[in-house]
Amino acid sequence: MKISDDFVSAFQSEPENSSSSATDYFRPKTVEPGKPAVFALLEEDPCEWYLVWGTPVAGGNNKPFRFLEKPSDEDIELELGKAFTRALNYEKTDTDKIYKCLTFPIFNWELGAVQVFEIPQISIAKQFYTYGTEKAYRNKLLDYDFKLEKEITGGKTKYNLRVIPRDEEEHDDLVMQKEWKRVQKAGFDLNRLLTDGNPFSEG
Repeated sequence: MKISDDFVSAFQSEPENSSSSATDYFRPKTVEPGKPAVFALLEEDPCEWYLVWGTPVAGGNNKPFRFLEKPSDEDIELELGKAFTRALNYEKTDTDKIYKCLTFPIFNWELGAVQVFEIPQISIAKQFYTYGTEKAYRNKLLDYDFKLEKEITGGKTKYNLRVIPRDEEEHDDLVMQKEWKRVQKAGFDLNRLLTDGNPFSEG
């Protein structure tokens, strides 16, 4: 698994906290305690970018804005334009931070579908990095499944990521590969997220 030194240093220095649907996207916050999500990576190396949340001036849901390089305040203001302002943090005491995101295409076994897994949670990104650099799993991550569990204790959310052997009776590689090839043939491209596009469609 290839992750830049800049992002690795963030895993080591940044405190962990929890943050954040359509079926095209897998969101850790939708995982229920006691009901882990099981999925497979479709590419071993993630896309990397920075994410800033904007709040629409006219009201409505917050919107993600993504950048290839860490944006300055001026970059963010220019990208948000007049229709959005910087979103506030969870405590509503200051503007929200800039998130460093790893993003993978995954196959969700429960849904039988390809999804986009964008990871702003440092705790989850750290766990992916740990597995991706361990000798036992390095260059073999696509042969395993991942199980993501969520625990809520004292109002705090914790995510536990585990690598597990693929159950060949329940999880058919051929089904996964067929669906992945179909999505790729349709033009799947994660980089469209950087221009507010749909990674599943050029439209």
